Amino acid sequence: MPHRSGGDERLQHLDSQHPLWRRRDLLGQGVAGGLGLNLASLLWARAASADQPVRLSPKIRACIIVFYYGGPSHFETYDPKPDAPKEVRGEFGTISTSVPGLAISEHLPHMARVMHKVALVRSMHHNNRLHDSASTESLTGRQSPVGDREEFAPIPQFFPCYAAGVSYMRRDTPVAAAHAALPFVFHNVVDTPCQGGGFLGSAYDPLQINVDPNNKNYSIGSLALAAEQTPVRLD
Repeated sequence: MPHRSGGDERLQHLDSQHPLWRRRDLLGQGVAGGLGLNLASLLWARAASADQPVRLSPKIRACIIVFYYGGPSHFETYDPKPDAPKEVRGEFGTISTSVPGLAISEHLPHMARVMHKVALVRSMHHNNRLHDSASTESLTGRQSPVGDREEFAPIPQFFPCYAAGVSYMRRDTPVAAAHAALPFVFHNVVDTPCQGGGFLGSAYDPLQINVDPNNKNYSIGSLALAAEQTPVRLD
């Protein structure tokens, strides 16, 4: 079987030089690069019905997770229940969106206009009663070993968060997939164990900037040199 790395490198080079390819080009590169029945064939199949250009999507370079630690409920935002009893559906009405047949809360008119660009998932669920345990399961994919309970004392994080997992999987790349927890790690009486490296270790914890920007001595917390550390040692 032909070695594929050369073909992949050639494909990436051509992608950077020619973002629009035609199926003749795809077929030629698929054969020349030893790609066989993979990316080139897939793209060719999509364009087989007509000799039209195929645009290769750029690689995802970053992901921003905006997580509401509490806040409005699902049925008051993206999953209204207009036909449910009033005790369930809440007091807000619904509005139509750019997706036929899809309604959301009346208080999201700007979102309603762009819902055709949104992947709305309404099948997620969990059995947690508390914010901390629900946040842990949402951001790590697993419940904390201590279960669904109120956290009044610090609890070590066991399972890594998603960003820590990505950083671990890319640990051998020249630029690690570092992640940050901004503006702060969730705190409810104690820090909620849902945004760190867990059993992967502290090397996969997020960058944190836990400082008050209103202070005159404001500095970028985690980027400041420790007292015993010199620039030479850091280099």
